[in-house]
Amino acid sequence: APFASRVRGPGIPMLPATEKPPYDELIDSFQPHSWQCFFLGSMSAGALAFSPYFGILPLLLAGIGVWRSWDVRWVRYLVALAAFSYVYTLGSYSLLHGLIYTLVPFLWMAPEAGRFIYLTHLAGAILAGFGVQALLSANGDAWLATMWRVLKWTVAVAALALIVPALAGKPNPDQWIHFSFLIFLSAAGLLAVMARGHHGIAVRVVLVAVILIDLHAFNWTIASRTEARSRGRDDFGALLEARGVADFLKSRPGLFRVHFDGDTRPNIGDMYGVQTVDGKMATILRDLHEYSDFPHYPDLLNIRYFIVGVNDVLAGAAPVYRDVDWAVLESPGACPRGWLVHAIAVEADREHVYARLKDPAFDPRRIAILSDRPGVAVTSAAGTATDQVAFDVYEPRRIEMHVHTETPALLVLSEMNYPGWDVRVNGQVVRTYHADGMLRALIAPAGDSRVTMRYAPATFLAGAILSVLAFVTTLAAAILVLR
Repeated sequence: APFASRVRGPGIPMLPATEKPPYDELIDSFQPHSWQCFFLGSMSAGALAFSPYFGILPLLLAGIGVWRSWDVRWVRYLVALAAFSYVYTLGSYSLLHGLIYTLVPFLWMAPEAGRFIYLTHLAGAILAGFGVQALLSANGDAWLATMWRVLKWTVAVAALALIVPALAGKPNPDQWIHFSFLIFLSAAGLLAVMARGHHGIAVRVVLVAVILIDLHAFNWTIASRTEARSRGRDDFGALLEARGVADFLKSRPGLFRVHFDGDTRPNIGDMYGVQTVDGKMATILRDLHEYSDFPHYPDLLNIRYFIVGVNDVLAGAAPVYRDVDWAVLESPGACPRGWLVHAIAVEADREHVYARLKDPAFDPRRIAILSDRPGVAVTSAAGTATDQVAFDVYEPRRIEMHVHTETPALLVLSEMNYPGWDVRVNGQVVRTYHADGMLRALIAPAGDSRVTMRYAPATFLAGAILSVLAFVTTLAAAILVLR
């Protein structure tokens, strides 16, 4: 069964991660005119947030590398790789993309064709290195004069293309075009200096500086904090301003999760180590997505605190924390991270589970809804007040706890019942159950028990073995090439 769903964009329904999306819905690709963006950074390549712009000087260096090192097999391979990956980025415009997308298994897991431009850029960067090597090793070679003649005439043609319309009273209003010409002029002048045998440290510093100035000007996906703040999109500033909230939450005892209400959701989970429920993500577990609208959803997920903007606190609410930006509200009904239940209802049909969970009278601490009946009977007794669940270890891939119950009970954990976990009670492997539509549960025997859980899926081991084999094979191939 599919365990995850992909976020596909505004207005497009969620799709199971194991389901291949329809080809006509793949829109993240470059348009055919994007080839011009390799040397004109101001030109739009389509609806994507990034551009195939490579930089003028790196592009010239890559051309020199191909020209002077064509006899090197790796250069020919890199040229083919760059061309292949660029044609693939054209998506539905490219027959190559359609064939490969159809025939290669699981390639649809990476549906954004435009992202493959990074493979083109990687090949181009290595080719530019060959170009730098050719320039630094040249000393009065005849090909340098040929290179300078080509550059000189290209600069002259580009200058005329800008000057003639201006003389006719119709100058190009795009200032980025003029900036690109200045970068091209600087690159041509630098190559001319290198062609005359000047290869010192100063020339190399200028070469790096020209590349950085060029790429900085046209890399619009990275904005300064001043620009981001002026547009109300200073995500890093919002993250820093949430430090007070994070410090307060980390001072609270016990295991719990928090949830940001509103569009702004600073990632305090990764930054400050506060456990959150969601964030900016491209995929979401199917159960988590389907159950997110149920009234008991926050309680089942152990959400003890809700964080809202300080101006969004409703009248009558009493925040347990407040600063100039955020307010924290505590939920009294949040379930603990793990609890014992002595009553079970069995609902094999998901729709019936939905109906039970939508009932406001449903109490997840008193009764649990399972998809099938466990082999051991769960009983209730007067001694249930002595039930205890104590966590000794709680890590992303390992959970250990002590459980005490007078009679057999169902241990429900506020954890998604995701496959790949090795679960043991007193050293014996036990079965886990799907509780309340999404949580992990298991039978806890009467008395004291030690429960351990370790995330160890077979696919992880297979991936580790393949990675080691790939590394060893690559290392062996490199040694053979060097010899």
